Parts: sequence; structure tokens; C-alpha cells
Amino acid sequence: MAEVSGEPESVRALRAELARIDRAIVMLLSARLTVAARVIEARRERGQSVTLVAQERVVLERVRDWSRDLDVPASISEGLFRSLIEAGKERCLGGDPAAGSLARALTAGPSLSRPRANRSVPVPG
Repeated sequence: MAEVSGEPESVRALRAELARIDRAIVMLLSARLTVAARVIEARRERGQSVTLVAQERVVLERVRDWSRDLDVPASISEGLFRSLIEAGKERCLGGDPAAGSLARALTAGPSLSRPRANRSVPVPG
């Protein structure tokens, strides 16, 4: 891992902590996608639709509540979870999630430099 030279030890320690957190986030993303795939497969085995709009709404509402409780901008967490939901579907339906919404959201997501209005967006059906 490359590091910026000339930074104080305190900054290097904080960056190391961020790297540990980032790895944990990626590990949790992987675990979530794996469990979501199992849910989708169970639904398919029962002849049910892969997409369950009501459940997606429950997940997004829960994420908004947690975001509010933890003082995390809802636009960031809700966008991430919308992308995770779509990536799970893409992965299970034979699509390439790397070319899908998750990659787009993570590379072109909301700007962190300016706050966005907290607005609710309907879940696509």
C-alpha cells in the first residue's frame, strides 16, 4: 500500500485505521451480496419473482432510519443500498455487476464536497 511521505505519525495512524475500516466494509459488502444471492436463489426455486419491491422499500427505509440515527448522510447510504440491491439482481441474473449500477454508484456517486438535500426517491418497480 502506497503512503504519502512526510505525513506526521498521527496522520499515518489514522490512514491505517481508515484502511482497516475500508477492508471491513468490502468484506461486509461481499457477505451481503452472498446472502442476497441465497435469498434470490431461494425465491427462484419457489417460482417467485427475483424482485420484491415491498422488501426493497423495507430495506431502504431501514437504511434511512439507521442513517438518521448515526448522522450519516442518507443520500450516501441509500444510494449504496440501492446499488447493492441492483448488483445482487444483476449477479444472480447472469449480468456483470462490475459493469452495472454498483460500479457506477461507487465511481460516480454523490459528491462528498457538498451536502445534498435529503429526499426520498421511489424504488423502481
